[in-house]
Amino acid sequence: MFNIIYISIGIFLLLLAVSVFLTARRHIFDKQVRDYSEAALWYEIKAQNEEDMSKAHEYMMESERLKGVVEKMTGMQPKVSYNVTAGVREHSLSSDDFDAIQNMSLGQTMRFYGERREDNVINADFKNKS
Repeated sequence: MFNIIYISIGIFLLLLAVSVFLTARRHIFDKQVRDYSEAALWYEIKAQNEEDMSKAHEYMMESERLKGVVEKMTGMQPKVSYNVTAGVREHSLSSDDFDAIQNMSLGQTMRFYGERREDNVINADFKNKS
């Protein structure tokens, strides 16, 4: 009689240990994917706000590398970047705006268009949360 109880307790403890192990492994994997995705988004935002073209390019390359890591880990295309063309309205540039854009760096140009399209609010919200 006691043998059946001991065997059932042993099976229960074994199942409990396996369940804890698998749950912990899944959470560690989810955390890794989340960390890589956040880092990729952060590098993308840094690239858009950077005025130096070479640094902006380095940030974008690092963002793309991290997106590739997430894609390899999950087997799916990551959705960490927001759609730049969302909400774009047609704007005609005046000659003063066109001349000003010619003298701007990449980061300043992106900021200029972000203010016109009002999508710089997304970046501001992200910066306030971090």
